[in-house]
Amino acid sequence: MRVKSAFGLIAGAALFAAPAGAKAPTGEDHRDANCYVALSLFAASPRHGAPLSAEQRQALDAGSNYFLGKLKGRSPDLDLATVMTPVIIRDVLANLPAQLDSCIPETDALEVTANRAIDLIQAGLQP
Repeated sequence: MRVKSAFGLIAGAALFAAPAGAKAPTGEDHRDANCYVALSLFAASPRHGAPLSAEQRQALDAGSNYFLGKLKGRSPDLDLATVMTPVIIRDVLANLPAQLDSCIPETDALEVTANRAIDLIQAGLQP
């Protein structure tokens, strides 16, 4: 009974704290936010010791912006503070290699798609 009552209080408090029209973050929201944070943290201070090249930094910036764009496109009213709490950010940092590994397949697929789009645009510009 106490668990049920505590849950009801927490749920009620969350409803009052949430902006009108806001929805609770989904698993996809959390995943995309984690990838945004992971890529941003890595770009800010790479762990391997060597500084990033301009091309590497640009790729990380593009990747992080991709995940932020996905997040806001899917959930435009989402308060980012719900998926980027200090605890979440510290957790992403503590598990940065694993977090980055979980994001790489999607960024690799994005690279293929972007290169295909560039090829199509260039082909379309040919006389």
